[in-house]
Amino acid sequence: MWIAGAVGTGLRLIAAIARGRGVPFQVTLSVTNRCNKTCAYCSIPNLAVPEMGTDEWRTIMNRLREAGTRRVLFFGGEPLLREDILELVTHARSIGLRAGMTTNGSLVPQRADVIRQLDSLAVSLDGSPDSHDRIRGKGSHEQALKAVEVAMEYRVPVKVNAVLCADNGKDLEWLLDFSDKRGLPLVLNILRSEETGLHRDAARHRLDNESVRELLDTVARVRRDHPQISFSRYTYETVRKWPDYTLDRLTRRQHLKAAGPPCSAGRFHGFVSAEGRLYPCVLTAGLVPALNILQDGLGAAMAQAASHDCIACSSPCMVEINAAFALHPRVIARHLSAFFRKRRIN
Repeated sequence: MWIAGAVGTGLRLIAAIARGRGVPFQVTLSVTNRCNKTCAYCSIPNLAVPEMGTDEWRTIMNRLREAGTRRVLFFGGEPLLREDILELVTHARSIGLRAGMTTNGSLVPQRADVIRQLDSLAVSLDGSPDSHDRIRGKGSHEQALKAVEVAMEYRVPVKVNAVLCADNGKDLEWLLDFSDKRGLPLVLNILRSEETGLHRDAARHRLDNESVRELLDTVARVRRDHPQISFSRYTYETVRKWPDYTLDRLTRRQHLKAAGPPCSAGRFHGFVSAEGRLYPCVLTAGLVPALNILQDGLGAAMAQAASHDCIACSSPCMVEINAAFALHPRVIARHLSAFFRKRRIN
């Protein structure tokens, strides 16, 4: 079923490219900015914006589905803080959307009703107990591990997300060992730290440029021996060439060049903020003009999102997504390999 769906999406993507129009195949829904953690490098909980209600989110999901969306990711803040999160996830599934979620894990054991409805769960895990708790607060590591256990118990596909920075750069081996022993996909990103007001004290936790490149070199080198690493070797080789990691993204105005696939944010994937604005991606939230889907209409919001001036970014996640939508052969091969490996294991 997965392979048929992937082929169908691929054919629709090719058709959309040929017609020169955007289709929001996957969209991140930031259903709340509230969070029960105070992570060292995140200021999202400090962003005071109105939070849409249940019916408003249902309407947005309906419109996205009609426009061609196949997958939504519930995001925050901490999405499990919403009292109506089960209703939102259930609605997504009822209209044919695949539903994923990113969580810090602290509330997962209490919300098994929600977890069972998900097609995938991503738990933030930044490394060893000392490193993780230093970043996210005492006791957070134990909560993240428990969340992984709960998801595995209910046979919900689960992966762990790590943000590599000065606090946990030495924990790469720990993370690889953890994911290998449990057979869990491991997402390795690097810290976003540009001075935008979104990242709290992130600049203080950033590795210097050369240390980032050394870390990315290591990830690319060990990628073949650790197939649980979610992103392709191509992605880490590409991010390794980024000119300056104090910049999260490059725009046309900066007159700088960066390697990598063309940006498809705003055309084939997007990010909806807690108040209903459609941004090209999470890296651009609050930083570029964006229209409200409910007030301005999805068509107008998509047109605005697609008009951004980004040319590239340093996020491995965004590079991997953009490469997939560009049908890059190494990235497509990586995802097919991961799918068939999972089938053999199961």
